[in-house]
Amino acid sequence: MSAMNCYIDRVLNRFADDITYRIFLMIEKDKKLLQEYRDIVNSGTDQHGLNSSLGKQIKVKFNLENNGICANRQTTLIKSYTRHRTK
Repeated sequence: MSAMNCYIDRVLNRFADDITYRIFLMIEKDKKLLQEYRDIVNSGTDQHGLNSSLGKQIKVKFNLENNGICANRQTTLIKSYTRHRTK
């Protein structure tokens, strides 16, 4: 593998590693997305179920595989998240 391809692979894996965390942080910082999230939870959807469904769809949408669990760092929406890596 060329140096360029190795570099690209490292960059993408680094991004994929905490993509779930980044998405939940984005939701929390976006007023509209956060309100929609709260509306869904307030309508009777279990917060853990919503979070789990979002996490699974992130994995599917970006064609990732699991790479362990990490404790949450900054967002109040999740307590932990699954780390990923590219396939």
